Amino acid sequence: MSYLDRYRGIVDDWSEFAASLAEPLPTCIVANSLRTTRESLASRLDRRGVKTRALPWADDAMVMLERNNPGLRYEYMTGLYNVQEEAAVIPVKILDPQPGERVLDLCAAPGNKTAQMAMAMRNRGTVIANDRSAGRHRATRSILDRLGLYNVFISLQNGTNFPRAAGTFDRVLVDAPCSCEGTSRKHSKVLEQEPDYTHLAGVQRGLLRRAFEICEPGGRVVYSTCTYAPEENEQVIDAVLRELPYDPEWLDCRVPEFATTPGLTSWAGEQFDPRMERAIRVWPHLNDTGGFFVAAFTKPADVEMRREAQSTPEIMRPIEPSRWIDPLVERFGWTDVAGWSFFEPNNKSVCLTTSDFAPPPGVKYGGAGLTFLRKAMAVPKITTSGAMLVGPQTTAGVVDLEPHQMDDFLRRRDIAYPGGHGGNEYVLVRCEGVVAGVGRRLATSGLLESLYPGAWALADGASAFEDDT
Repeated sequence: MSYLDRYRGIVDDWSEFAASLAEPLPTCIVANSLRTTRESLASRLDRRGVKTRALPWADDAMVMLERNNPGLRYEYMTGLYNVQEEAAVIPVKILDPQPGERVLDLCAAPGNKTAQMAMAMRNRGTVIANDRSAGRHRATRSILDRLGLYNVFISLQNGTNFPRAAGTFDRVLVDAPCSCEGTSRKHSKVLEQEPDYTHLAGVQRGLLRRAFEICEPGGRVVYSTCTYAPEENEQVIDAVLRELPYDPEWLDCRVPEFATTPGLTSWAGEQFDPRMERAIRVWPHLNDTGGFFVAAFTKPADVEMRREAQSTPEIMRPIEPSRWIDPLVERFGWTDVAGWSFFEPNNKSVCLTTSDFAPPPGVKYGGAGLTFLRKAMAVPKITTSGAMLVGPQTTAGVVDLEPHQMDDFLRRRDIAYPGGHGGNEYVLVRCEGVVAGVGRRLATSGLLESLYPGAWALADGASAFEDDT
């Protein structure tokens, strides 16, 4: 912690701050409001011996009172919740994206805040999840698929020069790459070497500039980091706002029932805009969280913008669903697919997105919507994420398993079950009212073949149901 001594003058209780960094970080989970409520999720977990505490300032988040293997539980694997550090939930709450809007997550990977946006928008409108690294977006894709989020376009651009051809956005989040000092309770190695604040601040200024440039007049820009360094927070904001040809409105970022301190108005002899006090600093000892910084602004409504013609990327041209989707609607008894739009990004898949999706032209495509159907097979197959999405409205072609059988299914093991004979056909596999994926009845053996993805599978000996408290 030696180089953190530089913060002694701005931390209200240094001994409490230092002590908090030695404690493990509590596990915070966010209920997927598209599939459940916080209350219903808490009740499910309680029945399995997992105690939780609701966060008073967020209606969808709670803390597990013990660690309880949050990423191995059935509720997690079926997308009823996501794991997200409590302080990291704040930036999107302040961004406040609304259904039908066009929203940009300029530094999106690994995707938790993108997912939070898409859930808040009820799978309506458009979220652009941008990161220049396709490798970093693998985690983004996995989170979106598991949670059943399909109003997201993944772009692969350097955020500092995100293409103007992509159009403007109602809200832009800059959750900037930073020195990550505030994550030390999860990743202690971040404190082993003092960061290069100057280099990081240069990138951060470029990102924030671009965010203001492509934000729609009257729209909102939120800047956040998980570091304590004023060089990456207040100094970045002060420098960029001095360059703007207009004066954005500073929004008060304080969160009711969540303790924070104001942004700094001076540091190391440098004075900042006094409105910096409307930003917030999150210190670990105040709420038993990680560290964060958040500032938010409204772009003036009278700023003139250069407009460019918009068009749908060729790869996302909608297709008629009759060939691939209508037979499945009849087979599984689905009742509500009217709000979906289908497209074929390649010869192997059919993807779906929302009917009011507005993808950005002129950006490098990294994926969009939700891959719903694998068609390059003898018999086209619904994906696991597709099965979980339509599970609640499926009225036919479903196999119900007991928890011990579902554990085997999640381990990719074939299962013997009553009534297993019925022809080689795909079925949706369900346990305790929640669909987990796709299986195939094997006519000759009477077994149910597990088609659960290997990348998501349970390890041998693990259980998604057992009380491990």
